[in-house]
Amino acid sequence: MQQIDSDELFRISTSHHALSQNEARVLHSLVKWPHLSDQAIHSEIGMKKSTFSSIKARLREQDYYQIFQK
Repeated sequence: MQQIDSDELFRISTSHHALSQNEARVLHSLVKWPHLSDQAIHSEIGMKKSTFSSIKARLREQDYYQIFQK
């Protein structure tokens, strides 16, 4: 999975409806640990890789967050 460089930032959109518990866990973990790999994050939060990856992709597709280069 993609590892975030120190030159990348997250932008979180606040114009969406409530997230499920797992969606909120994934989004929170991406913000909390922006420099960790996906593998490190899903291990840290105790979530299966496939679940984490599909939620992360869905959140990004729905513009809950974006990654920007500095």
